[in-house]
Amino acid sequence: MNKVLNVLHKLIEFLLFMGFTVMVIIVVAQIITRFVFFYSLPWSEEASRYLFAWIIFLGVSFGVKEDSQISIDLIDSFIKGKSGRKVLAAFQYIIQLIACSVMLYQSALFVTAGGAGQRSPAMHLPMTYVYMCLVVGFALLLLELIIKLGYLLFSKKSIEGGVE
Repeated sequence: MNKVLNVLHKLIEFLLFMGFTVMVIIVVAQIITRFVFFYSLPWSEEASRYLFAWIIFLGVSFGVKEDSQISIDLIDSFIKGKSGRKVLAAFQYIIQLIACSVMLYQSALFVTAGGAGQRSPAMHLPMTYVYMCLVVGFALLLLELIIKLGYLLFSKKSIEGGVE
């Protein structure tokens, strides 16, 4: 299981790197063509916007994996002891799992209903491919949250200072 997760994490890292690299190349090419050759690439803004959306939704799961999501630790500071922190962390993960499950379901409905037959204006790309970033992102996020919750509940390690 760990090998599969490691491969998945490496794939996400690679896709994030490549997506960001391609997006930067497209934006730089647009700047050069506009200001040097006085010609605008009609597809560049659209392509960079869609790549940015994919980067965001892939990056969310990577952020959860690295424990780099935004959090407010006001309640955490009032809870003393390892068991209290473990219960609070489990509660937080369960709330996140519920919210992510709802968003995954709704995004799947949106992709199947909203993206059917629609094409992007400049690139004529089927919008289903663009909207799939929602489904893929929330599915990866759900997987990552399940892993974190499982590790929290079944690991023998201490969670002092946060979930490890």
